[in-house]
Amino acid sequence: MSKMLTGTKAGTLHQGTFNVSPYNYLEGTVFVPAFDKPLIIQGRENSNRAVSGDVVVLEVLPRDQWKSPSNQVIEEETFNKNDNAEAEESEAVVTEREKRALQEEVKRTHSKGVEGRAQPTARVVGVIKRNWRQYVGHVDRDSVRSKSKESRTQQTVFVIPMDKRIPKIRVRTRQAGHLTGKRVLITIDSWDRDSRYPVGHFVRSLGELETKGAETEALLLEFDVQYRPFPKTVLDCLPQEGHDWRVPKEDDPGWRGREDFRNLLVCSIDPPGCVDIDDALHARKLPNGNYEVGVHIADVSHFVKPNNAMDKEASIRGTTVYLVDKRIDMLPMLLGTDLCSLKPYVERYAFSVIWELTPNADIVASRYTKSVIQSKEAFSYEQAQLRIDDKSQQDDLTNGMRALLMLSIKLKQKRMDAGALNLASPEVRVETESETSDPIDVKTKQLLATNSLV
Repeated sequence: MSKMLTGTKAGTLHQGTFNVSPYNYLEGTVFVPAFDKPLIIQGRENSNRAVSGDVVVLEVLPRDQWKSPSNQVIEEETFNKNDNAEAEESEAVVTEREKRALQEEVKRTHSKGVEGRAQPTARVVGVIKRNWRQYVGHVDRDSVRSKSKESRTQQTVFVIPMDKRIPKIRVRTRQAGHLTGKRVLITIDSWDRDSRYPVGHFVRSLGELETKGAETEALLLEFDVQYRPFPKTVLDCLPQEGHDWRVPKEDDPGWRGREDFRNLLVCSIDPPGCVDIDDALHARKLPNGNYEVGVHIADVSHFVKPNNAMDKEASIRGTTVYLVDKRIDMLPMLLGTDLCSLKPYVERYAFSVIWELTPNADIVASRYTKSVIQSKEAFSYEQAQLRIDDKSQQDDLTNGMRALLMLSIKLKQKRMDAGALNLASPEVRVETESETSDPIDVKTKQLLATNSLV
């Protein structure tokens, strides 16, 4: 460690995070300040038992060993052949499909005139900080000697992680027969100097491979989604009144600094079936011919205080995660789908931004304030579109939505004219069987003009 720190300070060694290719765990890159291009690390010896995410110290290899991009796929194929030297540890580092994709990428790179430009290569001389975690995988059937579930003979098996950046993990177990064919959770314990693969142990079984429950939990674990029930310390932060909570009278401290927007014709426009309505809109024409436009966001900060248990849990979760058949909430359901949902016909605390725009969608003025609103209606995209297109509907709420749509189209055109990049892509919806929640069909969502109002 002292040699690595001394070398890093002297500039003879370099420190950075090891980023492994998603197609080949035997190739990675490290960005270091001393080089404009990332340092390339190829092969078992040069990666020196580092795994993706490790903070490593590197030594740059001599210039005659630097590689051009055209060498990278060749090197991967070479590794694949060399790995087969040990029959019990043989594995395909990259599939034929992935190999073709990499070759196409090289061809595209060459067409841009990059061929022949050598990139610096390096080798890992030590690991400063390990990024080992629990990994989801399955037992390699070819590595199991005795597949009988009754056998309690201890044997070494290899677990293939879902994350292709991680090598096989060697595990000693007496339960190989029971664990074969199951999705399992494992962890790395060590990686000896003279071993091709790390050593780990089983944590638990998630269930049979390719079953909905096992694969769903595998994805949640692999992508570090916090899916466990909220702990009691978080639930204790919820309002004591629960679902009976209501916006108090104007003399309550919660009104301090808020404006009363309950008279405004506010509505929400969301996907069908949306229950966590976090934003609402309004628009009305002003006497001077301009438009007042308001966007109102649910005021979660009234219920989630800084650094309390709920705030810390929400910061860990980061967002609500939607799966095909369920959702993983960022906040307890009482807040996410009730008290902090701008449902129609009930008063809610909000944070509002109010703009004044010209008919040409030029912003004249803007201001921000905490507020109290009462949404007049909750529309789906299709419902809003039908109401806007219905010429017989001439009420103030419908005309307000028409104004919002007109202004949104003009604002979007201004962005596009200024060089904005449109990254929109078709959205799909998975339809499920009502009783089992098993997927039965996939349909493309229809894009309507009202989608731009969100």
